[in-house]
Amino acid sequence: MPAGILSRSVHVVASTLLVVLVGCGLLGLGACARASPEAAPAETVAARSAPAPAVPPRRAQTPLAPGESRAGRDFGAFWVDFRAAVVRRDRGSIAAMARFPFRTRGELDESPEKECDRAGFDRILDSLLSQDVGLSREPESMRDYIGRLERAPAGAAQGDAARVGQFEFRRIEGRWLWVKSYVSG
Repeated sequence: MPAGILSRSVHVVASTLLVVLVGCGLLGLGACARASPEAAPAETVAARSAPAPAVPPRRAQTPLAPGESRAGRDFGAFWVDFRAAVVRRDRGSIAAMARFPFRTRGELDESPEKECDRAGFDRILDSLLSQDVGLSREPESMRDYIGRLERAPAGAAQGDAARVGQFEFRRIEGRWLWVKSYVSG
């Protein structure tokens, strides 16, 4: 390779490296100011004098409301907490994840919907968790079904609503809550 072409190639590589270092912020402004514009190709000078491209700000997460958890925003995370409470038989935690008045409804379309307050919910909770899921030939309680599901079933949540077995959940004001149960029998 002739010396002139080699010299020009080295100069282009060095200039490109300078542009990369400046563009990545790896070469401080003081070093750029000392570089001679005459010694660099026009694109390098333009790159050094052009303002840095605007970097979009990092999207900040919306702060949590008092008493709200990340689970309130994501059904999968809510499910982990709900399942843990059911497996532990922690009635207080389960009730804290329910919305009152809590609604129940029979399996048929013409079945009337009923409402219950916290005291009524406490009275029916065991029967809700003991009822059959209704998804297979062999009976399985909602409690056992929930215990088997380490993750929320795929497709359970659609927008702000979710259904798992006999239970319905809704995201209300950014927080997932158990709002309704279908009751068998």
